[in-house]
Amino acid sequence: MSVAEVTHDSSPRSTRAGQVAIVLTTVLAIVLVVLIGWWVLVGRHQAVPFTVEGWATPSNDGTAISLSSEPGGTGEGYIIAGAAWSEGGPWHEGSDVPTCIGNDPNVITRIRMGVIHVQTDPSPANTVVWIECLPA
Repeated sequence: MSVAEVTHDSSPRSTRAGQVAIVLTTVLAIVLVVLIGWWVLVGRHQAVPFTVEGWATPSNDGTAISLSSEPGGTGEGYIIAGAAWSEGGPWHEGSDVPTCIGNDPNVITRIRMGVIHVQTDPSPANTVVWIECLPA
């Protein structure tokens, strides 16, 4: 058989199979790009707060608290200014400080709050996302 006698199979069947393969490969590539885009823009940036509960002693200006596991105990400090808060009714958001906690260091309030851990430079920090004032 000489070089001139070599023929290519150009039947409709082989052409159709090639077209289907190209379409499937293109669709899979598009789906992969969309999934990676979603993961980069949305999926990996979500934070789920962990919940802590205890007794809050406010600072004099009401923007920070010390949270302890028992009334009058020593606890860990948290900045609460800007966190959403509720007293069992509607949620308040914005720059308001929780009025249910107040700003009198002699008055303690039982609370539950959502906290996320934020990696910052030079040191990581816990950020209060929401506060729910509870009955004593």
